[in-house]
Amino acid sequence: MNRRRLLSVALALPFALSGCATIDSEALRVTVTSVSIVETTLLEQRYLLRVRLQNPGDRPMALDGFVYDLVLNGRAFARGVSDQQVVVPRFGEALVELPAVGGTGSVIRQVQEFGSGRRQVDYQLVGRANEGGSRVRFDARGEIPIPKPLLDLAK
Repeated sequence: MNRRRLLSVALALPFALSGCATIDSEALRVTVTSVSIVETTLLEQRYLLRVRLQNPGDRPMALDGFVYDLVLNGRAFARGVSDQQVVVPRFGEALVELPAVGGTGSVIRQVQEFGSGRRQVDYQLVGRANEGGSRVRFDARGEIPIPKPLLDLAK
């Protein structure tokens, strides 16, 4: 009987402990506020993403690293990593600037989308932040309307 209990506890322990290492994905709200071009070469472009982090929780979040992908209109556009450190206060927010790199092919595909009559750019910033060894996942989505003058240029 003791062996059976020991085996049950041994099998259940990893599942019980895995809940302790998980951070609620709703704990961090992420919004892209701007995307700037930093450098352009024939094969790749470097961008700077300005991102607003909001913490709806009642404890500060000390973040010390980010991994992320920027998707435009459902297609991979740029990706990045940063070891930037930021503390998002409880019930507060912080702005961070995150570098990203994308290939010329991604830009060409987006320009072709403009010519197809699309009137907005749908974006998704998906990734994770590191908080003291735990991962805080995020998935920010939004849309950017394309001004009519830009649409006219694409024709």
